[in-house]
Amino acid sequence: MRKNIRVLNPAPARSDGNTFHVDFENFTEGLICARNAGVIFDYATRTKITTDFAFEGTRCAHIAVTKPEEATRLQILRAYDDPPALDNSVLEFVYRPVLDRPVTLRDWPVLKVFSPGGAPGPFELEFLNDPVYGADGVLEGLQKDVPQKVGIELRANGSASSGTWRLDVIDAEGRHNGVLKELNQDVWVRMTLHRKNGRVHLYAGEPGKERSLGPFADLLPGRELFCIRLGNSDEPDKKGSGYWDAFRLGRPLGKSGRVAKPEPPIRDVGAFVPQPPATGALGRERHLLIDDWSVAQTRNIQRTFHRPQKHPENPLIERDRPWEKSALYLFGGVERRKKGEYRMWYSASDPTPENRKNAHLCLAVSNDGVHWTKPALGLHTYQGSDDNNIVLKDQGVCMLFMNPDDPRPDFRYLISMRHQGTQGWSSPDGIRWKNHGVILPQSLDASSCHWDPVRRKYIASIKMGHKRRRYRGYAESDDFLRWTDTSLMMDVDYLDVPGDQIYQMQVFRYESYYLGLCKIYHTGTTDTCDTHLAVSHNCLHWERPYRATDAPRFATADKHLLEYQDPHTQPFLPTGPPGAWDFGNNDCPATVPVREGDELRFYYTGRYQSHSKKNPMVRNWKGPASVLGMARLRVDGFVSADADAGGGTIVTRPLLLKGDQLFVNVDASAGDFRTEVLDTSGKPVGGFAVGSARAIRSDRTRIACRWTHRQGLHSLAGKRVRLKFYLSRAALFSFWCE
Repeated sequence: MRKNIRVLNPAPARSDGNTFHVDFENFTEGLICARNAGVIFDYATRTKITTDFAFEGTRCAHIAVTKPEEATRLQILRAYDDPPALDNSVLEFVYRPVLDRPVTLRDWPVLKVFSPGGAPGPFELEFLNDPVYGADGVLEGLQKDVPQKVGIELRANGSASSGTWRLDVIDAEGRHNGVLKELNQDVWVRMTLHRKNGRVHLYAGEPGKERSLGPFADLLPGRELFCIRLGNSDEPDKKGSGYWDAFRLGRPLGKSGRVAKPEPPIRDVGAFVPQPPATGALGRERHLLIDDWSVAQTRNIQRTFHRPQKHPENPLIERDRPWEKSALYLFGGVERRKKGEYRMWYSASDPTPENRKNAHLCLAVSNDGVHWTKPALGLHTYQGSDDNNIVLKDQGVCMLFMNPDDPRPDFRYLISMRHQGTQGWSSPDGIRWKNHGVILPQSLDASSCHWDPVRRKYIASIKMGHKRRRYRGYAESDDFLRWTDTSLMMDVDYLDVPGDQIYQMQVFRYESYYLGLCKIYHTGTTDTCDTHLAVSHNCLHWERPYRATDAPRFATADKHLLEYQDPHTQPFLPTGPPGAWDFGNNDCPATVPVREGDELRFYYTGRYQSHSKKNPMVRNWKGPASVLGMARLRVDGFVSADADAGGGTIVTRPLLLKGDQLFVNVDASAGDFRTEVLDTSGKPVGGFAVGSARAIRSDRTRIACRWTHRQGLHSLAGKRVRLKFYLSRAALFSFWCE
């Protein structure tokens, strides 16, 4: 196989694989920017996983360059909860250049290892031909987060005519050519790198016959072996091909030690459909009528899907400052403080010659949520003056949310910002911010983080690529800084317009539901993006009900419009008509909707331009690129259960009462509404029969249910009952107990 190999004594160390053990057997092909078997896969390159050839099992990684200046890459990363590989760590793998026919190898990268920091890079610009995947900002003082080379580099050089190759090493002292020569290109070679005391001891050879090639100077002693990059993505002039398999990184394997199991396949957390509990709880958390989670049976009931009504004064905030050069985006958040003051964080696009996506995070304030001012904060200097409302200068697009439950005072306000991955920022007041560096190295743009107050976890809604389209992923964290691997979560289905993709989804807890504002990108038709309402009971499995069984009609080709015949179907927040400021694209912030009195306020970004400016309706647009508006919805008003003059009934599942008084959100202004309490067998409870119920004949978002001789549910507290609602020309939105 090769010549001039010294006999090794003692034998090389083997790795226990406890940091990662990747054999590619469980890898999901075509999955972009999510951890899967420790692998991040690049879209639309010559990188693939074989299905019928491998060193171990049936699958291995294969990368080949077939044309000049072609860039390819595959990455293997350590998961956050696996032990880091520092000093006295062992990396081993097997490699061969070709399956059969020899190729030319020109300084072909066999192995490059990097420290933490950074994430998928150049290929993002090509992912689905979407320009949004470019760098979002030039961040100050970020050198600590830039990945640096660790250990040693291995390169291959060889010719197709001879069918052989040589192994070269690059270390801290320079380049060492031909440390192993005249290797056959179609033979597996195992390479083992034992890193210890600033040196890397390299062994290579036919598996089981590895020989010592000597110690080499570590490129970056003391730093972690975090990321392995295979391919020539940052050196497209390098040429070659290769098969890689059986990666193991960890501590030296003892004589009686065990090798860690290979990385498991990626989970599809959205595949599990939760079922309602046998007995639900009826307390202060309101039960909505979006689905049958709390409902056992209905008679003559029609559910109605309600869209928020856009504010007549829209757009509410427009560009009027020098640092707001091209567009405003609500890639920030909105809150209503206890004293009633509104605060809005928004991104002001300020492109520069060096960075076309440069943006500032700015603050606007309001007393009523409609009329906004931009206060002079004096935090940053812009063009020689600090008279501006900039909170973070030149930091790129942010997704901001709040967590009042975090015990750390400095983590009341949080930002997820995409730059070389997703960075995490925290603040005690929304004004003074600290950068914690990359927290989610596997995410793309349009990813966001949120707080789940029920499960007490930080959650991430992550944009990823799967099945050659945008897909939604899920990750979670206990502290916002260390995150699980990304799992598959949500995709489009047969009720969507052909070519639709899920571009973004902002997640929040609302009463007894998880709700998502799901941005749908109509790639195959209008190039526009509108917002759907997604619902979940576990934050993992999501559904988008109230879509027409017949998909929206693609209108005349010259108008390039989608026509939704019924306003009581999705989308939840549609784009505007031709000529409207929000015709092409809308986005919602990462914060929860704001409650003002009896209404919920959904603030959003509206753009006239379609996503990739492909819709001919936007070609001559002269207005603002993007401004901010708001839409309003009745409290709990997502879906109502309605009955006509013929009357209808709703019977709930068994409920454990956790309160003294039953309340409903109901519109019975044109009819009446009554409530009956049943035992679990379905018989009326004494004193709570419908004949004793006092009729509600008004439109109220909060009104108590009463009976002739019973003012409340005191006698039933802690018992299991069913509720039966009687509606006549009425609409029920929610019910709860206090």
